[in-house]
Amino acid sequence: MVVTHRASTAAHYPFGIVAVNIVLMLADVLMLKSRAFHQTPACGWEAFAMLNDEYDDFHGGSGSGASSSGHSQRGNFGDFEAFGELFALSLQHVDYMWTTEGATRADFGRIIKLTKGAVVEVLAEGPRDVVELLDVAVRTGLAH
Repeated sequence: MVVTHRASTAAHYPFGIVAVNIVLMLADVLMLKSRAFHQTPACGWEAFAMLNDEYDDFHGGSGSGASSSGHSQRGNFGDFEAFGELFALSLQHVDYMWTTEGATRADFGRIIKLTKGAVVEVLAEGPRDVVELLDVAVRTGLAH
């Protein structure tokens, strides 16, 4: 991707700027900018839970990791890994759409909006670990 889009033309996207925009888009989807994630749990957040011991230590839990509903509140992988996977999937999705559509820089807003919708769709299914995240991403079309 970096080599392919190195040239500064309308048909190439600036990789670094696109990467930053994807991070900002993910921060918006995960409600990180408004810090609303503290009060508003959402589907898919289990994939971003801390590892077992960190989770229990952070929440003063009993070690069960289960919520009052009985469902696990932690994924099987760490929050940085989940964010990294979601970032990579999003970047690949933007690149795929850009390449297959022959997009120009004028199309970036539309492509990032479609990518955001695809990310929201994946998270709405509530993946709890990296395997589920990738499975849902393939099934919903985020992964290519």
